[in-house]
Amino acid sequence: MTGVAAGRLVALFPHDRGPAEAVRVVALGELREWPALWVADTRLVPTIGDERLESVVRQHPDRFRYFSAIDPAYPYVPLLRTDREEVPATRDPSDPRLPPGTGIRDKVWQRLVVEEMGHLSQPGFAVMIGSRVEGCSAPWLVRVGAVDCRPTAATLRSAAVPGAIIVVEGVDAGFAAEVRTDGVRVVSRNSHVAARLNGAAEHLVPLAQWNQFVSDLCEQPLPLGITKAAYNPAAELGDALRECPGSYILKPRYGSNGVGVVRIVSHADGSLTAESDCPDTALYLEEFPHDPRQRGRDVIAAAATHRPRFVDRASAGLPEWAMGLSILEEEIRQDRADGSLFEPRIVVQRMKTDSGETFAIIGAICKRIDTSVGASVARDFREEPLDVSLGRFLRPRVPSADLTDWVRRVRNEIFAAGERVRDVVVPLVEARGARIHQFGIDCRLCWNQAEHRVAFPFLEFQFGIGRIDQTALDTSLVGYQTGEQLRSRFGPETG
Repeated sequence: MTGVAAGRLVALFPHDRGPAEAVRVVALGELREWPALWVADTRLVPTIGDERLESVVRQHPDRFRYFSAIDPAYPYVPLLRTDREEVPATRDPSDPRLPPGTGIRDKVWQRLVVEEMGHLSQPGFAVMIGSRVEGCSAPWLVRVGAVDCRPTAATLRSAAVPGAIIVVEGVDAGFAAEVRTDGVRVVSRNSHVAARLNGAAEHLVPLAQWNQFVSDLCEQPLPLGITKAAYNPAAELGDALRECPGSYILKPRYGSNGVGVVRIVSHADGSLTAESDCPDTALYLEEFPHDPRQRGRDVIAAAATHRPRFVDRASAGLPEWAMGLSILEEEIRQDRADGSLFEPRIVVQRMKTDSGETFAIIGAICKRIDTSVGASVARDFREEPLDVSLGRFLRPRVPSADLTDWVRRVRNEIFAAGERVRDVVVPLVEARGARIHQFGIDCRLCWNQAEHRVAFPFLEFQFGIGRIDQTALDTSLVGYQTGEQLRSRFGPETG
């Protein structure tokens, strides 16, 4: 929304899960303008409440300016008028479950778990279904008593450009206005607004008096008394990326061993480019018969929707129903050393104790990635002991005399973060009826120049670790057991 992390894709497609209660009561919301990317959604037009203006907006959506109340406690989640009478089921706030079928291997589920913990950073992300980017807010209702219009007063004043259609909540709760050359036609059934229109339900406000009308409207809260629902915005991938220039990683939502992972760059001139470390994916993107007039839109759409044509599902581990599901994340800045990126993997393994079974961190290894994109497939990285990678990463960044202390301190910080993640993840996995014997917590080493320290943003959980090099095992993972050994000892894995 305008004024709330404007221009960031993750702000346009929020993933806040919202309150634990099914219905919130908000005495006073805040008025915000919806960005053009959301206003293009056809679900919004019927909320205007004026047939003539609705027809104009359908023909000229670029003229539509829409303002509505948000819940100040959840400013990133848009709210839309709803006719729903049923009350959503009460949700467990510790349960970040998405729609049916969501499970522990879902990268969105994983991100929501880490987000709830609040101590481990991660790249901003959005959900994709096919070629559409979608918000994934859990449903809840908000009853808004009134709305404070002051936060958007200046925007409302400047919106009065001939041809514009300005809507605040809709004709019944707020007003709708058409800006013409002879004035602003304002339609409203709200008594608070009508009182500023000489008591009429429809009034032509001279352009010279529009600013005063807005000032009068903002003198006191606009009464609403309406129920709104958390709204899930959606847009085509190309439209979303052009609104938010930057670098993004598009990856299958249910994991793929690096297959089908694509780096997408949205350039300031509106063009889009895609590249991949995965040979099959890179070859497909290179040979795709793209139309130069699309400026890359068709190529990036193909990367998200044509996976069956370039992904071997058996090697990627992707079931048929998950082929078109993706996650789009903001790319983590690449802080390399010796030409490599470094991704620590904390290994958590089921153990027997005198009192039963538990999960323990047995150590960590580090993936050393040399590929240009940095989103590597399983065969395109090396593994080495964590301390070795930390030494490589820190050597050009800290005084040589302090290197040993830095390695020890950062290693301890990574393990401490892993302990906290393990304590949250294991109960959630078990609550879903899954039985997993081993998983990895993957992150990326980054250098925070401003704070002169190492950061390690979260990437994903790796359930069922398929490969760890023997050279890394010798010194890094005391007591490590393969999946086959663990299943022999603890029984089959499920979920």
